[in-house]
Amino acid sequence: MIESRCSSEAQQQAGKTSSRIKRALDAMEEDEVSRAAN
Repeated sequence: MIESRCSSEAQQQAGKTSSRIKRALDAMEEDEVSRAAN
């Protein structure tokens, strides 16, 4: 029971990290696209 809770918390942390990385990559792509447009 404790193990499953720890693993679910770890999955949540991994999800937060991956979504944060994805947002950062999206922002970088938007910057490059806007720079190319200008």
